[in-house]
Amino acid sequence: MQYNAETIAAAINEAAAAAQQFSQSEDGGTCNFDHPYISVPRMPEAVFLQIERAVSTPLSLEKGGWQGRRISVLVGDGQASRRTRMAEAACKSLQAEIGRASCRERV
Repeated sequence: MQYNAETIAAAINEAAAAAQQFSQSEDGGTCNFDHPYISVPRMPEAVFLQIERAVSTPLSLEKGGWQGRRISVLVGDGQASRRTRMAEAACKSLQAEIGRASCRERV
């Protein structure tokens, strides 16, 4: 599978901007959703590093398991419901931009 690093980086930047609209929101309750991830089966690490250099949001390339490789987009801030709202906004943005984002509940 071919990956366009510029397209993915742009989508991540858009997602981070969408999440920021909740950065000053109330932070009570509990966090049920830490961050979205993007499924990237067999993505070469060099492509991930290109994406990572192009964004200001922290990323993590997770390998292995039955889900294959995925990029965790670490947009959350706060400890509770603010983090959930930020992650949900980022996930919706990623789904709209590249269609391969998934919700990831805290484990």
